[in-house]
Amino acid sequence: MRPVENIVNERGLRNAAATPYGLIRGILWAEWLANRKLLTIFFTVWLVGVWILVIFTHPLWILLYGLAYALLVGQTIGGSDALAGTAELTHVLPFTRKQLYVARALFAGLPLLFLVGVGVLAIRLDWPQALWGLVVESGFTEPFEEPGSSFPWTIMAVAIPVSVFAWTFVLASLVSSARLLSLTWFAGLLATGMMTGLGHLLEVYLWNQRNGWIAAPLVLAVAAIVLVLGGVLFQPRAAVEVAESV
Repeated sequence: MRPVENIVNERGLRNAAATPYGLIRGILWAEWLANRKLLTIFFTVWLVGVWILVIFTHPLWILLYGLAYALLVGQTIGGSDALAGTAELTHVLPFTRKQLYVARALFAGLPLLFLVGVGVLAIRLDWPQALWGLVVESGFTEPFEEPGSSFPWTIMAVAIPVSVFAWTFVLASLVSSARLLSLTWFAGLLATGMMTGLGHLLEVYLWNQRNGWIAAPLVLAVAAIVLVLGGVLFQPRAAVEVAESV
């Protein structure tokens, strides 16, 4: 994977309109050029597993798929500077570190929300069977044995991957060495596991069962806070780097 900074220079994105929207759009385009193969693989697996071969028949499949995306994409895109060894050079680019962070978070996070969100809805509402039923009558057109899978699995299949992505992406964005970057996936899983466990403990205390009503909102709320704090912590380095370069 080439550093996004090289692509920015090669594609002439330094000449993009000096507006926040124009610059973020340029960063998004550069990230796509650098990571399109990885994202294409995940979109292909999703299309085949959910819609074509209908392999993903339970939210657990979406959860596992979302975890793979969160760990690989979150670490790769969030830690692209550390992987390329260019973390100290981002202050010379034509955009701020805040714009870089926001663009990367959107580029990597929005596809995850779409893939896991639509995936669990497709399974719960039998959308693949409805589409296949328009052209052929076969086993593909029959509803799943457990239509509308259990609600806890459905909401946790979205919440857990999003949380793991948030932690992994933020930590990968903040580290400056490849050695530390290699540990971010474990930290993301550990933090999400702790939040999920705490939520389930409260559910068992209140309702004597794990139903996701506390765990899912908890991990999603913490994930949102982590993403915001990550953006705050990601920015000051620009001022420090500029001061050191003078």
